[in-house]
Amino acid sequence: MVDLDNYYTKEEIENLIKEFPYFELVSVEKQYPNVINVTLLERLETYYLINDETVYVTDKEGIVLNKFDTVDLEDKVKQN
Repeated sequence: MVDLDNYYTKEEIENLIKEFPYFELVSVEKQYPNVINVTLLERLETYYLINDETVYVTDKEGIVLNKFDTVDLEDKVKQN
């Protein structure tokens, strides 16, 4: 049997969520014995910044959510 109390620490959960830039972590709470409540806010794509050959997708606070080559952007525009 897995001991859920020791399976994931609060810090491990927070670090895992930080790997996904589209989510802003609000809180992580453990409810014993086996419940973890995670509250997230979704970051929305707000700006597209083009620098040389790269497009940076950011939210309203300037957090980079994604980046790709301008060639990929041209292909997307042609498809629509």
